[in-house]
Amino acid sequence: MRVKRPKVSEHSTTVGLDETELIELLAAAEADGSRSTALITLLALNGLRVGEALSRDVEHLTYDFGHWVIELTRKGGERSTEALAPATSRALEAYLGERITGPIFLNRNGGRLSEPSVWRLVRHLARKAGRPAADRLSPHSLRHSAITAALDAGVPFRDVQDFAGHADPRTTRRYDRSRNSLDRHATYALAARLGRKRRSSSERAAHRASRQHLGGSAARALDIHADGPKTLTPSSPVPSVHLFRYRGTSTAASSRPG
Repeated sequence: MRVKRPKVSEHSTTVGLDETELIELLAAAEADGSRSTALITLLALNGLRVGEALSRDVEHLTYDFGHWVIELTRKGGERSTEALAPATSRALEAYLGERITGPIFLNRNGGRLSEPSVWRLVRHLARKAGRPAADRLSPHSLRHSAITAALDAGVPFRDVQDFAGHADPRTTRRYDRSRNSLDRHATYALAARLGRKRRSSSERAAHRASRQHLGGSAARALDIHADGPKTLTPSSPVPSVHLFRYRGTSTAASSRPG
């Protein structure tokens, strides 16, 4: 039995922000207070759905393999662990203070912050930042902007799909503003690949023809020229300086913080 996949629109109707506008919104959040800074930074740098962010408790913030992380329950109930950038972890730490339990984001009465409150906050901050479309922005605008900025920054498509928590890659594709660029058309890469293979095949055929024509010592000389200088085999001794550099690089890399 064949199951027909639902059609996914190629375009998103969400009003997004470019990178400059996103920076200005983050600055407005910092001026507004620690809660605004922590919430907007988390939404903007992790591209979370507002419900994912508001459902989290302090206990869902933890440390794993050298990274500060947040444990999420994604759309559809799927669980994931997402890294937090240093700016995000600092903002959350400053907002939480000594709290170690309960909802991360609280309202004025000490309860869990609601989605309508975040909608109002985003538009309030957008107006403070001087955004003309402030009244059309929503918390999803930050998610939209984060995913688009990640793709624009050259993050591999599959990594962005995981970052966004999209089950269907077609959903992530909607955010790729360069997807219709003719500069990225597959015909160029295909033509270049086949062209290289064709030249290589022609060069090998020419070499074989020359070898058959010359014969003897001249053919062996041609082989040496074609093969290039002799290289070290796996059984050949490796100069200690190369091993030292490798170890030094490895040690330096392993000592860097995660």
